[in-house]
Amino acid sequence: MLFCKSIEYALKGGAVDFTGNEDIDYWETICDEVRVCNGIKRMLDAGVNPDRMTISSDGQGSLPMYSSDGEFLGMGGVGQSSCLLKEVKECVFKTKIPLEIAISTITSNPAEILRLKGKGKIEEGYDADLCILDQELQLVEVIAKGNTVYKK
Repeated sequence: MLFCKSIEYALKGGAVDFTGNEDIDYWETICDEVRVCNGIKRMLDAGVNPDRMTISSDGQGSLPMYSSDGEFLGMGGVGQSSCLLKEVKECVFKTKIPLEIAISTITSNPAEILRLKGKGKIEEGYDADLCILDQELQLVEVIAKGNTVYKK
């Protein structure tokens, strides 16, 4: 029911964020929540504008912990930004969401929604922040403000 309300909200132009997780199965198995790739697919199928969807890692924030029967146990581990690429891969390879839509959920969409100037796109005047991926969407190189900061 709650997810249906999220679809209604997004169809009216609201932005919807999906929280990624290092343990890609976490939300689905522990909390009976919608898996990120399935949620995005359902929204796309319902006609939601793909520019209104984002995936976040909760910026290194704490994640809630639940028992096997769904009881809230407290706040635990730290959200890792590396989950973002895992979630994009799931979108592309598991639910066949086009790569450009999946990538936009962690690049141009959040930058646009949060009004981050010079971020989220490869254009003149923008920061040269790039992640270079191979055909399997494995990280090959990271460039921040034009400088290579990681190379496989």
